Amino acid sequence: MSDQDDEHDHDHDHDHASCGHDHSGEDDEELTPEELFETIEVAAAEGAFDEAAMMVAVAHAAFDSGQLDDPILRARFESAQAELERCLGNLDVAAEHAARAVTALEALGEEGVRALSGAIYTTALIQLDREDVDGAMLLLDRAAKLLEAQSPVNLDVFASVLITMGEVSLEVGEPDAAQRLFARVLEVLGDANAESEAKARGLNALTGKAFLGLGAAAVQLGKNVEAKDFLERATEFMDTGLGAGHPVLIESLVRIIEIYREMGDMAAVALAEEELRAAREAYEAAQDEDDEDDEDDDDLDEDDLDEDGEELDGEDEPEVEDAQKPN
Repeated sequence: MSDQDDEHDHDHDHDHASCGHDHSGEDDEELTPEELFETIEVAAAEGAFDEAAMMVAVAHAAFDSGQLDDPILRARFESAQAELERCLGNLDVAAEHAARAVTALEALGEEGVRALSGAIYTTALIQLDREDVDGAMLLLDRAAKLLEAQSPVNLDVFASVLITMGEVSLEVGEPDAAQRLFARVLEVLGDANAESEAKARGLNALTGKAFLGLGAAAVQLGKNVEAKDFLERATEFMDTGLGAGHPVLIESLVRIIEIYREMGDMAAVALAEEELRAAREAYEAAQDEDDEDDEDDDDLDEDDLDEDGEELDGEDEPEVEDAQKPN
């Protein structure tokens, strides 16, 4: 999730397996273009800006060398850069990247429509950060219609768009509309097949967000008993999907505690606060472990040095696999 003001914290990860993605240093050195762009988006959303910037540099090098030259991939790269700049708070720069992505993909017609929905979604998130709710909702509605018309539907992005629309509906005081949108997310995800463990985690995280939205909507509708059930299920799904200590889980628990306070259920607040403490401790432990790993990486082994004692080139920078045209 991006570092944004609390009042605009819409939990806007692009949840294409992003919430379950591990950035602690994979062993694979070669990335597909899809993995590269996804890593930029996810790392930016989770605040790993150094990693995102490194991946942007890798992509730039791949385009400059001609290793990547497909127009759809270039547009996807513009969209990924837009997400990074959005998370950094550089909204004007983000909007420029997003506009270039949308324009390029629209010019490709049917060939670019699958990637176009994601670029429009990123543009909508930028508009939300600019507090242009009406403009953002128009873009979200367009993205949702494009996604629904695709075969097969990109369920991760479709669910993320619907969740964002539901969250905005809650903020503007339309719980009935929000309830319908979150229920639609559960309907969409109910048809999903998890072909991998990572995919299953991502789907669980999205399901958890939908239940969180349903809980918030139920509170606005005065249905506290129903709301508590939704919130408990939200915690279960997100814990399963994201794992202890994930930033999105922490932010979701903060929101759940706020909702319990609105309900006046202090016993539930106390239990959720315990879960929040445990999640924060797990996050801090993971950060400490990452710092230790970074220190270990700085200690070069003899195998990492050439005969003159200089560090060997090309050991650490990820490579990009030869690009193939997206389907």
